[in-house]
Amino acid sequence: CQVPQNFIGIELATDYLDMQNEYLFRYVNCIRDGVGAVTSCGTNCVWAIEKGFEYEEKTMIEDTATSHKVILQGYEGTYHYEKLIFGTPKENKDFLAAIFRWSRGAVQLFWLAVMA
Repeated sequence: CQVPQNFIGIELATDYLDMQNEYLFRYVNCIRDGVGAVTSCGTNCVWAIEKGFEYEEKTMIEDTATSHKVILQGYEGTYHYEKLIFGTPKENKDFLAAIFRWSRGAVQLFWLAVMA
């Protein structure tokens, strides 16, 4: 189950880099939830771990890759839109570095899926 990211001191009106992933959490995950296909973004996600569960470690975005793997195995990814957790925001340079990692990881995940 995935819940939204919320960071102390960042207001929606001034979140120019979308650090709180408002678009993903408010819109995209609500749609994905309707078909049980919400993927983990790492932060604020709870996994129901069963015997034999393994994280997918072949990409830089292991959380999303693991979500894809278990959804394809028939499990559901759900979304609960309630602000339950509040964290400390990253500095802009660290956030931009994370975006680079997510982008590179998405390409890795694409090739992993194509070659599987």
